[in-house]
Amino acid sequence: MKRFIITFSAVLAAGAIILGAYLAWVRLDRWEQAKQVCYAELNAAIEADNPYSGSDLSSLTASISWQVKRLGRLGEAMHALQTVLEHKPFGLPVGFAYTAVVKGAVALAKAARPLLKP
Repeated sequence: MKRFIITFSAVLAAGAIILGAYLAWVRLDRWEQAKQVCYAELNAAIEADNPYSGSDLSSLTASISWQVKRLGRLGEAMHALQTVLEHKPFGLPVGFAYTAVVKGAVALAKAARPLLKP
């Protein structure tokens, strides 16, 4: 009976370790997916083409309005990316490249803030 209890406890411990590893993997995978979504949104905001062309006043006004909206979208995307990168699961440190991205996101958000105020 003692051997059965020891074996059963070992199997339960192994199951708990496997479950913990799976849950950790899921958490990291969700973080990676969120990071990729932020990068995709940022790339879409950067690569968006200005639909307005021409030199008349209404076209220039529409173009400026579109640029301001684009800056707002860029600022939101950078803020989302900054939030995702700063809240890495388990408090793991981010790499040097990610640190540079976060610092760039903060600088861009601070620079764009006066432009976005009504």
